[in-house]
Amino acid sequence: MFFYLVAILALLNAFTQESLAEEKCMDRWEERFCKMIKDQNACAISEVTIRAMKEKCAKTCGHC
Repeated sequence: MFFYLVAILALLNAFTQESLAEEKCMDRWEERFCKMIKDQNACAISEVTIRAMKEKCAKTCGHC
């Protein structure tokens, strides 16, 4: 079951990367969640979090 979830996420990621560049700078997650991440200085802990925050909390974490 976990493998299916990973495969679906990989496919979604492959098809959404191009559209992300064309969209305006915005947070994809709720504002309160992105603010909590920023307040905990968790926007750039590692390469993995930087990549995730560029996609999910770009505006709040300053990745625009």
